[in-house]
Amino acid sequence: MRQTGPHVHFIGQTPDGKYLCVADLGLDTIFLYNWDMTLYTKASLPSGSGVRHLVFSEDGNFLFAVNELQSTVAAFAYYSGQLSFMDLCSTVPACFDGENAPAAIRVKDGNIYVSNRGHDSIACLTFDGRTLTLVNCIACGGRTPRDFNFADKYLLCANQDSDQVTVFDMEDEFHIVDCLEIERPFCILRS
Repeated sequence: MRQTGPHVHFIGQTPDGKYLCVADLGLDTIFLYNWDMTLYTKASLPSGSGVRHLVFSEDGNFLFAVNELQSTVAAFAYYSGQLSFMDLCSTVPACFDGENAPAAIRVKDGNIYVSNRGHDSIACLTFDGRTLTLVNCIACGGRTPRDFNFADKYLLCANQDSDQVTVFDMEDEFHIVDCLEIERPFCILRS
């Protein structure tokens, strides 16, 4: 029922600051608008994908879209306001057959990370400029990882349904170093 019509789920700007990027979960489409809100271009995803959030690569040349309804990440080349589809990859292992709904997506040190609600993991993907590859899924240490963020060498994961924020040391093979008890955390912000 989440795709009965337009359902904007994310708005951000392109790395060059020229356009607004809009992820429409209901229309399976990424729209790029000029700052006067006129449509510049759009890119469609497979029907039923449910594009939720967007993030650009650190060099600004690629856009990654996490698709909530299909548990995938899509990669697009970005150049001068144009998006060109590159690849699509699952955020969960092929052997997983339960329900899953990815939420947050972030990029750090050339890797793409996605929170998997259902599989209860943080997926780590790589992208070589052409192909996305699911490398690993790290157990989130709780239930329903809604959001996560990085702080130096740490990854903080908001596990909404287990009332905790799990702190991982990324330099120590994602070893859990702390667990903060916080009621229904859903967002991790950095200042």
